Amino acid sequence: MSDLKITELQPLPADQLQATDPIAVADLSASETAKITTKDFIQRGLALIDSNSIPLDKLVGGGVTVPPNSITTLELAGQAVAAENLQNNSSTTVTVGLPASGAFIGQWTLDRTNNKVYVWDGSSWLTPAAAGSLNSVSGVAGPVFTTTVTTTGDTATIATVPNVTTSGGQVLAGPAITGGPAAYRPLASTDLPTASTGAKGAVRVSGGGLSITGDLLSINNTVSAATGAQIVTYNDKGLVTGGRALTGADLPAATASDIGAVRPGSGLSVDVFGTLNHSNTVAATTATKVTFDTSGHITGFSSLTDADIPNHSASKLVTGTLDPLVYGTRTIPQLALADYSVAYIQEVAPAATSSAAHIGMLWFQESTGSLRMWNGNSWFSIGLGRLSQDNLRWGGLFDATTGRVTGITDFGTQAGLTVGGTIPAAADSLGGLYLVCEVAGSSISVTPSVSYDPGDWLLCINQTSGWKRIDTLSSGGGGSTVSNLDDLLDVKLTAPTIGDFLQLNSSGQWVNVSVLDEGTWT
Repeated sequence: MSDLKITELQPLPADQLQATDPIAVADLSASETAKITTKDFIQRGLALIDSNSIPLDKLVGGGVTVPPNSITTLELAGQAVAAENLQNNSSTTVTVGLPASGAFIGQWTLDRTNNKVYVWDGSSWLTPAAAGSLNSVSGVAGPVFTTTVTTTGDTATIATVPNVTTSGGQVLAGPAITGGPAAYRPLASTDLPTASTGAKGAVRVSGGGLSITGDLLSINNTVSAATGAQIVTYNDKGLVTGGRALTGADLPAATASDIGAVRPGSGLSVDVFGTLNHSNTVAATTATKVTFDTSGHITGFSSLTDADIPNHSASKLVTGTLDPLVYGTRTIPQLALADYSVAYIQEVAPAATSSAAHIGMLWFQESTGSLRMWNGNSWFSIGLGRLSQDNLRWGGLFDATTGRVTGITDFGTQAGLTVGGTIPAAADSLGGLYLVCEVAGSSISVTPSVSYDPGDWLLCINQTSGWKRIDTLSSGGGGSTVSNLDDLLDVKLTAPTIGDFLQLNSSGQWVNVSVLDEGTWT
């Protein structure tokens, strides 16, 4: 048989390995290959293993029995045994009744028959006690109290009961005069503190209007009982010794400065019960004119006449109103009228209401020379016909893309325009009112399909002629920003602002201004 390489040898199953089977080993000391049995190889090899080199999970206990006392404290590290590694009852046993003995000195056991803990000292079970604890409590019978102790299991109940006295009326107290132990004895007068003005205490009854009969304290005085108001006599102890009924002579007379008794005089009377009455009699009523006597008693009444009312000045009237029928025809003179009593003179439209202005009240606006009258619903223009009533007036601004009003003037407010609202249909009352285009567009409902440029006007002629566009950028007597309004003068706008007014300049053009020049007023 030829020599084979180790890799070419037939494998030997593990279960067929024998203790005497040789294993080839290279002996470095002899520089040759030698053989060793399987048993010797493994035994010597284990002796050569480094400490702490075999993982614990590689050890199995399959039938391996550790000899008794083979693991000592040298092999077992401190705190190496965890709680879960201890067997039940390995350190402390739980039993019903004490075992005959313990497994080792220092073993604990819990006896479930009495729930007490015991420790084995090598010869007997001992019951340990904590430092300062009591294992026994006893009662005692004293001269005043008797203490008893009742034990149930580990619970001791202490009861203290007073001893029975030897006779009635005894109390628990110390000696009456000096200090000493307490005992049962009757109370002595010296046990009670003496009463004073500042403290409660015992007192002694020794006459002075008081007496004691047995254990009853009473007033040492006797007098016949009486009813009604009495004049009384009394002794130096303050005790009433007699009395009689009051008479009128016993009462002091009243004076201007002192309270006292009185008797009825003129106009007064007193009945048998002592009730004071007013003897004057007159029928009960309400009257504005009365008669009275010298004592001030009302004796009669009648109605007022014209002669009863004295003349007085108008300055006495401070409230109320006069009946219009009181005024005579054409009796209020011119000088009696207050300023602004018949007309407002101001730029802003007055807030005319029933409480502020009457129908027929006038309003004069100096900047435009306009005169209007309150007709109960609106300020209606008056003057020289329709031309004055429908005079050209700027009402505000509008957006031609939405058809909405974007700004209003006082004239626009008077015409009923609101910011954000649509432009109303043409009416005679709106004649002469115009609005200026702010945003270009063609969505104005009162002039369908008409395009507007910024600066163009929307002018109301009247209800019949409707609203018209005035082109301010195409042509006109005043240039690209001027339009000819039929028979009216040219108008030129420059950056119109809400609240502007129209003013005629030296060139004969109407221009917008925010503040009017007093020199142009007529």
